[in-house]
Amino acid sequence: MLYEEQIEVIPDVVYCTTDSGLELKLDLYRPKPEWRPTPLPVVIFLHGGGWETGDKGSKLGVGSSKYLAKNGFCSVSVNYRLSDIAPFPAQIHDAKAAVRWVRSMAERYGLNPDRIGVWGHSAGGHLAALLGASSNVPALEGDGGCAAYSSQVQAVVTSAAPIDLMQMGGWHNHPDSSESRLVGGPLLDNRAVAESANPLSYITGTLSTPYLILHGTEDEIVPYAQAELLYEAVPQATLIRIKGGDHDYTGGNLFWDEIYGIVLAFFHRHIVQSPELEEEIQRRREYMAQQVKRFSRE
Repeated sequence: MLYEEQIEVIPDVVYCTTDSGLELKLDLYRPKPEWRPTPLPVVIFLHGGGWETGDKGSKLGVGSSKYLAKNGFCSVSVNYRLSDIAPFPAQIHDAKAAVRWVRSMAERYGLNPDRIGVWGHSAGGHLAALLGASSNVPALEGDGGCAAYSSQVQAVVTSAAPIDLMQMGGWHNHPDSSESRLVGGPLLDNRAVAESANPLSYITGTLSTPYLILHGTEDEIVPYAQAELLYEAVPQATLIRIKGGDHDYTGGNLFWDEIYGIVLAFFHRHIVQSPELEEEIQRRREYMAQQVKRFSRE
């Protein structure tokens, strides 16, 4: 693991300019040249804030990005249009544009275009989940540039993420809730838009992208049940249920230092290491079947 003085930050890089002339920016965190292998695997971070507040320079964005850079990744913390600027699908359009930009700039910044992961907390986790599930959905691509490049990612981490807006319930259904602002009007009157923002709408049994799902059982903002919805839908999913943790994991027995380590291990497993061969999986399953026979006295 590198020291902080061994990494560098390239701030406020414009990755897209909207039709209205708004420049969308990101920050890159990576090891300094003398300390980095190339090309670097990439992790994109999407901030939280109910789709209406937040910034790439959030404490979580900066902290996690520095941590990943110290461990040999390029971390890209992204700003996307908030709901007071544009309703959905602008947010996912921007997230996808950021992925395409990373691929287009891979040679310039020493990045590996074939090894890109994404993660986010809260609203950012929702966008990460949607990004991972919708690589072949033209309506969600937008026209944010670099159209010749894919927006597909190789691994997804969601943290305290809303998934199905129509199942959040309670105050989330209020006409002025964050969810309502996201879809451009009262949530219950805009079911079609809410459905298009639902990652579950795009997940099928053929989805091969691995997901790591983190959620506190006492989350007072995003109900824990949202994590279960995603876990049940994604074929390649791991769910970490932080008992007693609230929306920021306070009260649980894991906090951000430990969570960073889990996120790092997951991305290292799925975007740094080579995929596990089917033959090796089958060999281990046959061995386990033999163990079952042994201990069950069959």
